[in-house]
Amino acid sequence: MHLNLLKIQSSSFQKYDILKILLHTIAWTFLFIIPPFLNPYDVEFKDIPKVLFILHWILLMAFYYTNYYFFIPQILLKRSIVLYLLVVLVFFLSFYLFPEIVHLFHNADSNPLNDGVSFARLSRIISFLLTFIISTITCIINELFSIISIKNKVEMEKVKTEQALLKSQFNPHFLFNTLYSIYYLSLTKSDKAPSSILKLSDMMRFILSESQNDYIPIQKEINHITRYIDLQKLRIPDKTQIEFRVENISNEIQIAPLLLMPFIENAFKYGVSTHFNTRIKINLVVEKNSVDLKVSNGKYNHVDENEKHNFGINNTKKRLEIHYPKSYNLSIIDKEDSFFIHLKITNI
Repeated sequence: MHLNLLKIQSSSFQKYDILKILLHTIAWTFLFIIPPFLNPYDVEFKDIPKVLFILHWILLMAFYYTNYYFFIPQILLKRSIVLYLLVVLVFFLSFYLFPEIVHLFHNADSNPLNDGVSFARLSRIISFLLTFIISTITCIINELFSIISIKNKVEMEKVKTEQALLKSQFNPHFLFNTLYSIYYLSLTKSDKAPSSILKLSDMMRFILSESQNDYIPIQKEINHITRYIDLQKLRIPDKTQIEFRVENISNEIQIAPLLLMPFIENAFKYGVSTHFNTRIKINLVVEKNSVDLKVSNGKYNHVDENEKHNFGINNTKKRLEIHYPKSYNLSIIDKEDSFFIHLKITNI
């Protein structure tokens, strides 16, 4: 399903590019066909060089693309409509009066500005209005295409990161170690064996089902973290002290699934030692509209060159940008012998 979605969205980008080209082609075909019939330069300008007619089109094209690429996106959308209308008016007057001024210099004995509104002047007004309307419409349509394109790109990135998330969550080392620990518990007929099997089953079910959702209740995420820590306790040595504290003030908070897990997994990956007394501290505070996570641990296991840029944490950064753009703050302090992260998500 995800692969098909990626193919569909990839092909949609090509369609948008084709539509943009087609849109400009149609617009200019219309502008080239219609205005000549309007006769923008009447017989009163018959003695003026034909270069004036060429300048007419150059001015129209200049306004079309200036309005398309600058006036609308930079002035109308980012500043004010009054300033935009003022700029368009100045451009219109320059376009409208340009041939009149040329005529004055070319034939100083007459003043066409006193001749009233001729058909030629009216045709120039219509030409400008057509260019203004068409360039504005094409710009608006292009903006809509851009919004759709950006939305699809974000969706594609989301699909990729969610796929990577699923792959990363099926950690074979954790699964094998947990199964071995449960196997040992069953051999010793420990009372912990049945509950451990149930916790592992619940974790697998959570990863397969809940991770497909965009957001889940924060309590489900907390339960998943709790099960993970409980299963880790089955195999880690007594030298490792775990402090897991949750201040769950609000149960109504929704969060992207498995968003917090990579930071906790990282703590167990590098913060457990069989030779030294170690401590892993996890503090999670859930307030009315925010989630605050702090994780600290020592670094006792060798960091492989390929793992210096932690895949799980990098993937989580991408997901934070997708789900909570400009609404989160992530601080990571990576020292030679310790690791600390502080993640705060607001406006949830």
